[in-house]
Amino acid sequence: MGFGALYSCSLGDAQTVKWYVSEKPTTERVMNIALLWYDWHTNSGYGIHADLKEAKRALSFLIDMYVPERKYEIEKAFRGSKDELFNTSDFIVYYTHTAGHQKDERLIVIEEK
Repeated sequence: MGFGALYSCSLGDAQTVKWYVSEKPTTERVMNIALLWYDWHTNSGYGIHADLKEAKRALSFLIDMYVPERKYEIEKAFRGSKDELFNTSDFIVYYTHTAGHQKDERLIVIEEK
């Protein structure tokens, strides 16, 4: 069967904000859209919480585009450290937080039902 295409883009001076669009294999349709932020809590040359402004802007865009009715809850989850699952009538939204020694990984994935 194989894998579908994967498209990506990086944002911010430190390039810590990542967009990923995954294609559903053999369909030429989107399987999911992901937003990943490497939230540095040590200074790696770009300051603590590098690219925070870009991460907030990207998150706001993603929520407003697909799940505006869950904006407050998803923004709150993205600031937190607990994995969360959100359902709407059209989408499933996964938030995962992975704590690391120097940085945390904050990941939002949106899939159409």
